[in-house]
Amino acid sequence: MSEEVKRAILSAPEKSGVYIFKDRAGEPLYIGKAKSLKNRLKSYLYGSVPYKIKVMLQKAVSLEFITTETELDAFILESNLIKTHKPPFNVMLKDDKNYPYIKVAIKDPFPYIEIVRRAEKDGSLYFGPYVPAWAVRETLKVITQSFPIRRCKTNIAKAKYRRPCLNYQMGKCLGPCSGEVGRQEYMKVVEEVVQLLEGKGRELIERLEKEMKEAAEALEFERAARIRDKIFSIKKIMERQKVLLEQKVDLDVLGFAKEGGVICLCLVFVRNGMVVGEKPFFFEEAEPEEAFEALVREFYMEDREKVPILSAAPVPLLLKQTLEFIEPDANYKNVLVFAQIKAREHLTEYLEGRRSRRRLLEEARVLLGLRRLPFRIEGYDISNIQGEEAVGSMVVFEDGEPAKSEYRRFRIKCVEGPNDYAMHQEVIRRRIAHSEWRRPDLILIDGGVGQLNSVLEVIREARWDVDVLAISKGEDRDYIWGPSGALDVPKGHPVYHLLQRVRDESHRFAVSYHRRLRAKASFEGIEAIKGIGPKRRERILKFLAEHPDVEDPEELAKGCGIPVRLASEVLRILREEKACR
Repeated sequence: MSEEVKRAILSAPEKSGVYIFKDRAGEPLYIGKAKSLKNRLKSYLYGSVPYKIKVMLQKAVSLEFITTETELDAFILESNLIKTHKPPFNVMLKDDKNYPYIKVAIKDPFPYIEIVRRAEKDGSLYFGPYVPAWAVRETLKVITQSFPIRRCKTNIAKAKYRRPCLNYQMGKCLGPCSGEVGRQEYMKVVEEVVQLLEGKGRELIERLEKEMKEAAEALEFERAARIRDKIFSIKKIMERQKVLLEQKVDLDVLGFAKEGGVICLCLVFVRNGMVVGEKPFFFEEAEPEEAFEALVREFYMEDREKVPILSAAPVPLLLKQTLEFIEPDANYKNVLVFAQIKAREHLTEYLEGRRSRRRLLEEARVLLGLRRLPFRIEGYDISNIQGEEAVGSMVVFEDGEPAKSEYRRFRIKCVEGPNDYAMHQEVIRRRIAHSEWRRPDLILIDGGVGQLNSVLEVIREARWDVDVLAISKGEDRDYIWGPSGALDVPKGHPVYHLLQRVRDESHRFAVSYHRRLRAKASFEGIEAIKGIGPKRRERILKFLAEHPDVEDPEELAKGCGIPVRLASEVLRILREEKACR
């Protein structure tokens, strides 16, 4: 700890506030809050602190603090600063994305259904969040197979009597955009969908079984078969809707488990008394209060749906002042037990997975002759066509798993023509220049001996102490190259598959960026099309990057949410520009 930091600690006031430890570049290393800055900061001098905080104190060269009126104000300020700066030594929520909802746009004269990432206050009906994300996709797929509700956002008033889309031909939409159905008949389907999503499947099944019986008695066997399929779909969705509460309430239930220095907070999402999803969050080297605060700060303090929270573990008083917490009682016993069981199950699975990954990394260290455990592996690849739109990718695997927030892309700036070796060197030099990024334990290059040697040259120039390997494709297997030549890694060995995963991910990441740049370069003519503004342009660009071989206007129109005539014009221009190259 520097003398400047010690002097700042001793001069701290007794007021509540936020303190910021900074490195030599003035960047925040750690941001904390305290009811009394003086008492809290003195604990760094005289108290026992975790290992990671000891490392932080060794790196810190300055300390700043901001006083506030109350501890709650300090918590809010701390939350904002952490979200802005993302200090490396703070306990962070690794997964703070929004989770999907099913939206029924009930305000539209002919309501449509879609998947969204945020519940807005726009008068629509929202159901969810669904976790994992595949659950919402599967639910929507089952719904649209048996309930022909539209998924497009077409303005029906303007589109009336146009040619119906492919979904109509497949029986997945009633075709309101082409005047194939009246509003009264269409709304019956919408009401059934809403009834199902609200957890009233049993009542819906009873009514449909009665209709099926009536259809069979009237010898309307095709109609009876359609109703039977609809009942089957409803039962399939209901299997996922686990009812734990008699009350039709919405709340988030928080389960807690701790073992081996790892904390698991498991959020169980209850809507209308039914469990619609669950999501575990893991924290290592953290105290329970830190974990609670990180979850609240990054999961609830922005645009989340505000619902009461029920916790199986004691909640810090400060958090009770921030959000609405329900006091546990006998009415919530089932859902509390469920949340606790899920937290324990997820933690057990996490710990076993971590032990398995550590064994794999130790095998990799021995088999590949590495100097240290390859906890952080960085994979690199180059993508270009004859040197044009050349890009480099950096993917990161930590503890044997992708760390996607650490991925980086590099647009090649200094190399002209198809020079793969020089491009690799440029990417590695630019990566080394980012001293604020954590150093890798192993660098893996997608290429052979030539690419490996070109990268080793840059690594030695920078005097970086890091292992470098390359992986190249052969006729019947991939080959692993080290500085001394080929390494004997058996085909099918877990280490062999780990290196393949890193290589394939770096290749995918590079190619997707390269395709996006190529698609962007083709947009000069598309931008001139009347009816395509910035938002539509971005959607088309994204879709073409993911589906570069699309040729069907209806597929492009559906994927981008644009009229078919515009999609046809886009594809015509792309074909013309491709022919000119």
